[in-house]
Amino acid sequence: GGLEWLRDQAFLDAGALVGGGEVRRAGGVAWRGVFVRRLAEPFILVPGPRPVRLPFPFDVGVAVAAGGVRWEQARQRRLDVEVVRAALWLDLVRLGLPLRHAAFGPELAYGVAVERAVRPVHLVTPFSAGALDLRAETADGLWAASLAGRAGAALQVPGRWRRFSAGELLVERVVLALNDQPLAAFLSLDGRDGPQDRRVAVTAGLRLMLQWRRWGVAGPR
Repeated sequence: GGLEWLRDQAFLDAGALVGGGEVRRAGGVAWRGVFVRRLAEPFILVPGPRPVRLPFPFDVGVAVAAGGVRWEQARQRRLDVEVVRAALWLDLVRLGLPLRHAAFGPELAYGVAVERAVRPVHLVTPFSAGALDLRAETADGLWAASLAGRAGAALQVPGRWRRFSAGELLVERVVLALNDQPLAAFLSLDGRDGPQDRRVAVTAGLRLMLQWRRWGVAGPR
């Protein structure tokens, strides 16, 4: 009893870093979503002649991103395409944490690096990585902070297994709303360490979000 689906979705999320009148870095994702299945009393069912129902402290769900691209001026002939990435979530929020969601789980992904006059490089992560995602918001929704991280190993084709890690700490504050569409100031610290990308960057800026958001079944927020 008490079943509901909690969900967050974003479409066409893109951004660019501009300096000295030139685009230094750009990227985005066509769609991403988080879907969590919440039961009033979650459980694990052990089948058998007399099924055993065991209490389970987590909600379960999935986080998916599709159609991601990334480009950097330092490697302007190359485009990194993240075809799909998905993680199976175990969400801890029901334990009383003051967070919108706090989830972790194994991840699978497929991406390809395309470069002019060079054979494409494929990267496959067959549940050989783990992901963590934390997000907190104030009650009025004007302040938000998130921490996301991934680490594990990916199979590079042609090539071999490669270790990678990536993470981002983001703080944002809504400063203005244009017809109820929020304009937010943000500060981001993100880093990557992998076979095709290694960097640490601090970014500050503004972003306008044209949004249609729902969380749960209570209605739009």
